[in-house]
Amino acid sequence: MKNKKTNWILVIILIILSIIILGCIIALKSMKGDVVATYLTKDSYKYAPIEFRENVYFPVGGGFPEANRTEPLGSLSRNKGGLLARIVFDEPIVGEKNDEEFTDLEVYQGYSMKYTKANKVEKDNSVKEGLEKYSKYMLYKGNISDENEMEKVLIDKEIVLQLEKLFGEIKYNIDDFSKYDEIYYVYAEPKVYIGTIFYIDKKLYYGNMNNLIEGDLYDKIMNLIEK
Repeated sequence: MKNKKTNWILVIILIILSIIILGCIIALKSMKGDVVATYLTKDSYKYAPIEFRENVYFPVGGGFPEANRTEPLGSLSRNKGGLLARIVFDEPIVGEKNDEEFTDLEVYQGYSMKYTKANKVEKDNSVKEGLEKYSKYMLYKGNISDENEMEKVLIDKEIVLQLEKLFGEIKYNIDDFSKYDEIYYVYAEPKVYIGTIFYIDKKLYYGNMNNLIEGDLYDKIMNLIEK
C-alpha cells in the first residue's frame, strides 16, 4: 500500500511539472508569436541578413526609441531545432510606428539589433556616405556562426569603389542566399555595411547572381579570398 501511495504521489508531481512546463512553453510562444522573419545565413546576428515578407534586410546596429516600437510582429528565427528550441531562442521582432512599409525592423530582447531593408540601404545614400566618410574597408568571410572565427582581410578602397561604380544600385534576391558556395561582406570600418560578394563555382558576383565580377577586378578579389 505504501509503495502504491508513493507511486501516485510521483505521478501527480510529474503531471504538475508537465503542466507548468507546458504553460511556460505556451506563454513564451504567445509572447514571441509566429515566425515571420528568418536568418538567410548562419552568421552571428551582427552580420546575418534576414528575410521578412519576401524582402532582404541587413543588420545596421542601433534601434528605435521604445515609444516608437510597434507591437511584436512575430519572431525572428534560424529555423533550427525543435519547437522548444525555437521558442527559447527565437526573438520577438518589431517595426517602427507609422512605417507601413516596415523599412526598419528591430530585435530588442536577448540582444539589440536594427535591420534595414536592402533597397533602403542602397537608396538612402548610406553606402555612398560610407564610401565618402571612411578609408578602411574589410572583407569578411560569412556563413560562420561564431563571429570570433570569421576570417577578415583588408580590401583596398579602390576595389570597393570599382564594384560600386560598375554595378550601381543593387537589387538583392532572397534565392541567391541559398545558392552560393561562400559569401563575403564588405564593410567600411567601423562596421558600416557596403555590399555582399557571392562565390559560386569559382565565379564572383556582387549583390546578386546577375552581377558577374570579371577581369582584373575578379583577380584582385580572388587574391584576397585565397590569402
